[in-house]
Amino acid sequence: MLKRSLIIVLCLLQLLLLSCKNETGVTIKGEISNLESPYILVSYISADTLAVGTVLVKNNRGRFTYNATIDTTTVVTLFLNDFQSSVVIFADKGERISVKGDAQIPDLIRIRGSEVNEELTSFKLQNEELLRQRRQLIQNLERFEEMVDSNKTTSHTMAEEMLRINAINQELTLRAEEFIEENPTKLSSVILVNDFFTDSDNSEGLERVLNLLEGDVLLSQLARRLKVYSEKITSSAEGAYIPYFQLTGIENDTIISHKLPEKYTLLSFVSTNGIASREMVKSLKHSYEILGKDTIRFISIYIDADTFPVTHLESDSIPWTVVAESNGWNSQIVDAFNIQFVPFNILISPNRIISERNILPQRVVELVSPEKFDTGVVINGIRWATRNVNASGTFANNPEDSGMFFQWNRRRAWNATDENVRGWNHSVPTGTKWEKENDPCPVGWRVPTKEELQSLNNVGSEWTIRNDVNGRLFGTASNQIFLPVAGWRANNNGTLLHTGEIGYYWSSAQSTNQNASFLWLLNDSGSMSDTNRASGFSIRCVSTNN
Repeated sequence: MLKRSLIIVLCLLQLLLLSCKNETGVTIKGEISNLESPYILVSYISADTLAVGTVLVKNNRGRFTYNATIDTTTVVTLFLNDFQSSVVIFADKGERISVKGDAQIPDLIRIRGSEVNEELTSFKLQNEELLRQRRQLIQNLERFEEMVDSNKTTSHTMAEEMLRINAINQELTLRAEEFIEENPTKLSSVILVNDFFTDSDNSEGLERVLNLLEGDVLLSQLARRLKVYSEKITSSAEGAYIPYFQLTGIENDTIISHKLPEKYTLLSFVSTNGIASREMVKSLKHSYEILGKDTIRFISIYIDADTFPVTHLESDSIPWTVVAESNGWNSQIVDAFNIQFVPFNILISPNRIISERNILPQRVVELVSPEKFDTGVVINGIRWATRNVNASGTFANNPEDSGMFFQWNRRRAWNATDENVRGWNHSVPTGTKWEKENDPCPVGWRVPTKEELQSLNNVGSEWTIRNDVNGRLFGTASNQIFLPVAGWRANNNGTLLHTGEIGYYWSSAQSTNQNASFLWLLNDSGSMSDTNRASGFSIRCVSTNN
């Protein structure tokens, strides 16, 4: 969902005033194919008044003529197909403007008849292939949204399309900057700054291209407004102290910016409408489960410009603070943090500094609790963690670290480096499998089955040394994991044995009432076996999605 409606954005552009001429009026003649309605809506500023008109299309070829009375350089906006797309024209008194193109590809509609229009049309034609690709991807995305609703596709497919669109947008932005650098005195350069750098979240990029502009265009209202806007978004950029805000949750709890707790805070701007917001909330729930409320505070802010009071909130299933913004996109916090679209997440550090904007849920876990985060690698169809389990619910810092030892079907962690331990439990753990409540793997991971460990061993491995640590390397190329040979603790008294010589890794499967299956690793081989459940072994987790 865009921050501002198409009408508001384009009408604001009509405040651009540069020069006056003695002639009166402007004539716009056009031919626009693929119109779904027999009329075009027109808006522009005339004598400080917003003028709105309707133009009937003469035939199925979309031909039309429109005469507008204007007294200065004006932005005339043509709205097509009931506001589904639009065309922006820069016109002055006495000019004759021609418009030609396809309503389904508004980015490529050609506008002739003034220097600004000619230059912008030239930019479009130079980048025609990219603009066509982007339009096709956007149409694909719209179809995918309908298919997701009917369970005929996945959000993963939509994410892939979004990545392609983002890549094209980045390339177009680079080309726009090249144009601006080559034409620093042109009004068309100011317009490209507005088109390609104000919706991005890169305050440095906007400031950089504004500094390229030269001459009289710096005196235009649009250039001045862009300068003010640049200064504004800098105040909510990464590394800045958070702007002031005050919110009221749906439970009537008050949230004030300078009273945030001294821990991480995630502001998540979402909508009750749209697949993207629903998928974001789903992903955030998983991250919140991993991090826990003691580590971070989540705040979901629902923005619905067209519907208030906000309905259909997922608050019953969201275990954190939920805010329904009564002012929608006009709310103070949306303006203060420069939110342009939803879903949009902002991570705030414990000292109230903006750590990262537009952050993904997975990235939140990576930054806030790296010891709980691991993307894993897929080997033989199974996703394995790249590090051993350390304290219950966490990973070791590095792939070479031993982590900690665990007795079978028990959650307590035992040190893997100290010679002696206190309070060792030599009783045999019970159970027919490693129970979920006793699983020490971080959220999203679990102790592997016997078959999964066997599958890993079947792949083959080689003895190697990493950072002075002995172990075996499984997999190939980028899909490799290193299992250190950390030794083990004896079942009867917890004595530390065979450090750096043999590795022992539990499976979740029992073999007898007293034994359980495990994978052991030597310098020349690896094999499955079983032993007393009270022994202290390492654990290498697999994804719960396996």
